[in-house]
Amino acid sequence: MSEVVVKRRRLHPGQVRLKNSPKRFRVAMFGRRWGKNVEAIDEAMTDSLDGLAVGWFEPGYKYLLEAWRDLVSRLRPVARHISEQDKRIELLTGG
Repeated sequence: MSEVVVKRRRLHPGQVRLKNSPKRFRVAMFGRRWGKNVEAIDEAMTDSLDGLAVGWFEPGYKYLLEAWRDLVSRLRPVARHISEQDKRIELLTGG
């Protein structure tokens, strides 16, 4: 069996701190260019690769598409099924 590589972005120290917070709920009040989506995409990838179900919600379809395209491009190597219509990715890990 060959090894599959999933490309991830490098998080800056603030994003790592947010991601590693043990709190169940976290409020991220930062500027527009801080990288909240980058951290959230990384967290969604981590959880889904661990076999967990992940949901993504945005206030508008335009914002959803940005995250969707990024997730699809990064998770394609481990995707069992990708539905563009339903915006759903099923991974080999069950996530």
